[in-house]
Amino acid sequence: MRHFIRCLALAASSLVAVSGPAFAQPQQTVITGQQPAGPARVDVELACPDIAETLERELSPAMQMFGREGTVRVEFSLAGDSVDSVAARGGPHEYRAFVRRAMRAVTCMPASRGDRFVFSIRFNPQASPEAPQRVARLVGR
Repeated sequence: MRHFIRCLALAASSLVAVSGPAFAQPQQTVITGQQPAGPARVDVELACPDIAETLERELSPAMQMFGREGTVRVEFSLAGDSVDSVAARGGPHEYRAFVRRAMRAVTCMPASRGDRFVFSIRFNPQASPEAPQRVARLVGR
């Protein structure tokens, strides 16, 4: 027991000797970052009036190629009047690259620059060819 107490005292004294000056002054760390973005806008047709027609034109070949049903969620931001960054999630994965490419052809109002938008595209191969916006049927988030 005596030996144990002596070892414990020795360990404590060496810990104090090692950690003494190094821990005397706490170091400061500065953390910087961007503020979290506000909620995404859902009024995409107001900001980008031609989006339905553009997506219909650009996504028709993909619909003919794959013919799969599903809903792809799209998030994008604007730089000036053009789409800056696009993310396509969910739905049949075959459509995602086509959606990202099609969004680059969309023109939006410059007043919406820097805003983030979110919407969904419903792909329905069973829809009537005469139905308006057969491919690019925009649906809520």
